[in-house]
Amino acid sequence: MIEETLQLWLDQALATCRQRWVLGITATVAVTAATLLITVGATSPRGVVLTAGAITGLAIVAVAGSGSHVGSIVIALVGLAWIVFVDDVATPRAVAVAGCLYVFHALLALMAATRHTAPLVRPVLMRWLTQSVAVLAVTVAVIVIS
Repeated sequence: MIEETLQLWLDQALATCRQRWVLGITATVAVTAATLLITVGATSPRGVVLTAGAITGLAIVAVAGSGSHVGSIVIALVGLAWIVFVDDVATPRAVAVAGCLYVFHALLALMAATRHTAPLVRPVLMRWLTQSVAVLAVTVAVIVIS
């Protein structure tokens, strides 16, 4: 049973297109960057390593099974890390962290809506990129105005 499951995962990983690997790596890097931005100035290096390691590990699981709810857990843990590590909620890091979380969420949603073996066509990627730029611009504007 376990060997069959592992073989299925291996077959799926080998059949995955290169573009999806890039999307998954980008999503994982984005949420890891958000975590590291949150933990800047933390007094406990061990806490930073544990937090970043746990969130990055869960992000990898979320990317591997992009149709699951693990991505929501990752975002919730990043929010909890923000509460634990950041004293000033009006810090400029909030914009960067919000951007990183948006990139993670958008890429995970894009990956969940597509097959892992099929590359995305250029018009779809451009539409997602255009919408993402608009959302990020509005996010920055709201944070700046507040």
